[in-house]
Amino acid sequence: MAPPDPHPLEAALRRTHRSVLVLLACCAGVIALHGFAGEEPPPDRWLTTAGVGLGLATVVLRRLGASPVIAARTSFLLLLAALVLAGGLGLLGVWVALGHDGPETGLLFTLAGAIFSIRPTRPATGAR
Repeated sequence: MAPPDPHPLEAALRRTHRSVLVLLACCAGVIALHGFAGEEPPPDRWLTTAGVGLGLATVVLRRLGASPVIAARTSFLLLLAALVLAGGLGLLGVWVALGHDGPETGLLFTLAGAIFSIRPTRPATGAR
C-alpha cells in the first residue's frame, strides 16, 4: 500500500525548506569568495537592527506555526513565512558583506539564518 499523498502545503513547506538551505549555502559561499579584509568597520546600527528583527520574527513565526491551537493552513503559512525570513537573513548578510565591507558581520547574519532554518519545520500534530 502506497503512503497517502502529502498535503500540498506540506510539500511546499518541504521544498521551501530545501530552497532556503541552498540559498543560505550560496550566500555563505559568496561571502567567503569575496574574502575577508583586514580591518572591518563597525556594524551599521540600522542593518544590525534589521538583522535582529528578522531573527526575532523568524523565531516568533516558527513558534506560532508549531502551536497546536491554530488551523493547519495557518500553521503552514506561518512556517513558510519563518523560512522566508531566515533566507532574508542570508540575503542581508550578503548585502552587509559586499555593500558595507563587513564580511564577518554578513557571515554571522547568514549563519543565524542557517541556525533558524536548519531543523525542518512541521506544524503541531494537534493542528486542525
